[in-house]
Amino acid sequence: MAALVEIVVRMTSADTGSDAFVIAVQDNQWSYQPEINDTGIYSLSLQARDSAGNLTSLGSWRFEVVEGYTLWLPVINRH
Repeated sequence: MAALVEIVVRMTSADTGSDAFVIAVQDNQWSYQPEINDTGIYSLSLQARDSAGNLTSLGSWRFEVVEGYTLWLPVINRH
């Protein structure tokens, strides 16, 4: 089995467009904390890439950031 080498994060919003981030995996551990400054509906998806170049979906989520609330976004960790 090929080793996990990176996580591909895609964050999409109708207002801000789409951004992709690549997170290196070291010793099978990784972490990602999104930076969101605008209100709106967002989609977040994660994919894992192994050393053979295969991509596997880890899931996707939709959430809404609303005005007037303090937002404490999660830090996504893999230990």
